[in-house]
Amino acid sequence: MELTALAFYLFAIVSICSAIFVTLSRHPVHSVLWLILAFLSSAGLFVLLGAEFLAMLLIIIYVGAVAVLFLFVVMMLNVDVKRIKRKLNLKTSVLTILSLVIFAEIFLIIKVSLNKSYQTFRLFPIDDTISNAEAIGYSLYTEYFLAFQLAG
Repeated sequence: MELTALAFYLFAIVSICSAIFVTLSRHPVHSVLWLILAFLSSAGLFVLLGAEFLAMLLIIIYVGAVAVLFLFVVMMLNVDVKRIKRKLNLKTSVLTILSLVIFAEIFLIIKVSLNKSYQTFRLFPIDDTISNAEAIGYSLYTEYFLAFQLAG
């Protein structure tokens, strides 16, 4: 199986499973952590599509701001820490497997990004000599300049 297909299936399965666990988790902190994993997996899918700029936006805005804000708000709630620690000790093997999956995703993102010999499906093909972010900037400041300034 090709590395890109393996990465796609891993990111897709982890993204779907973590989205399900966001809704099924009884503890709000666990739900936010599953949400962060879903965002990271979605960012990996964006990298595979060749949209590195969108992947970085997803990580910076959603994981870096929104999910951390959710986590801080949830942590301000009155939570019984002793009960959580008892349950956490019982789930060490599950947490180990989950951390291995996250590290495998990070490894695949780095390996696929450095390889650059993969085929990407692009809705709006751009010249391969410029980066994705440069193409977005060029489009915003030429074709959509007025709309971009009005939105700002």
